Amino acid sequence: MTVVACTRIRGVPLILGDILISQQGPDRSRSIPTRQDAASLLPPGYTVASVRRKLVVLSDRLAIAWAGHEVAARAVVADLRDVAREPNLERDRLFTFLDEYPHFRKRVSCQLVGWLVDGRGPLAFHWDSAGHVWAGREEYVIGSGAEDFKANAARRDVFYSDDVALTPDEQVTQIALILAGDAIGREMLSGEPLRHGYGGGMEVAVFAGGRFTVISDVCFLFWQAEMDVEEIDFRLAPVPTILKYLHVNDCLVVHTSRIERGEAVAQEVHVVTPVDREVEVSDFFPRFLSGQSAHYCNCFGGRVTGYGSVTGTMVMREPNRFIRFGQDVRDGKLEAEWLEVHSDFPALVYETLKTALNNQRGPASP
Repeated sequence: MTVVACTRIRGVPLILGDILISQQGPDRSRSIPTRQDAASLLPPGYTVASVRRKLVVLSDRLAIAWAGHEVAARAVVADLRDVAREPNLERDRLFTFLDEYPHFRKRVSCQLVGWLVDGRGPLAFHWDSAGHVWAGREEYVIGSGAEDFKANAARRDVFYSDDVALTPDEQVTQIALILAGDAIGREMLSGEPLRHGYGGGMEVAVFAGGRFTVISDVCFLFWQAEMDVEEIDFRLAPVPTILKYLHVNDCLVVHTSRIERGEAVAQEVHVVTPVDREVEVSDFFPRFLSGQSAHYCNCFGGRVTGYGSVTGTMVMREPNRFIRFGQDVRDGKLEAEWLEVHSDFPALVYETLKTALNNQRGPASP
């Protein structure tokens, strides 16, 4: 159970994948970075087995994400790494390899979605271990959460506005983070993605500057909003969980801080490893990741009177005047860290949300 997707934003290829590995059977659930009650939200009969990276950047011009059985994915990804090392890999060679890939034993299967950028340009594709290859569409989304993800991704412009200070690649990076942030935000605030069998987190890679790059160094912040446009009433409250993403040695490291009364009462570090590699984490395993990040992904959920429930994501770069982490550093060691939110931040969210809702409803009546 999963969701993986390849799509194109403003002509730029990108690829996404969650990190949850589920299993059927007795509840022996392991913790995941997002929610502590994940097992109770999964479809009946399923529990959390582990977390694993499903997004794989195989080369500068080839990226995939896998779904299906972990044992099958491990073999396919390892073999594809060899193919990806070939100079000037073309689509005909890739599809010949996939067409001829040996079938797995019964009840074991794997699917891939991905992008190849070759001499003829970007090409999206979808492969399954039964021997089928599809190519040429703008988007492939597969897994148990495909319909839920697509339905919500269609609303991806809710919190997006063009920033003239951003390059085109930076704008696409922000939209990609909005897609990931929407899934992570809904998981944190309502648990809905877990009910469709995907979650734990979401990675995204973008083709920018001539290569696929996983977006890293991201801090996810979560907010509950209540809004009445007619009465000009707005309340914004932080959700007491902060996630920090950083990629190290081909692993995704997620630091989760759970906060009460302004202090972190529980901190967890999850090292999410690639499916085909045994990575020794002892040499780099961090006990703490600073909240200071290249990107701040603010995920919102709540209700708007006269409209209903609303979710959205607002991405900010470092530095910005609304969100920052203060630090107490002594003798080169970080002793303490705290989140600082500018007093104008709620007004910014209110105006952004109001504009987005007006755009969805159409022009206001005179």
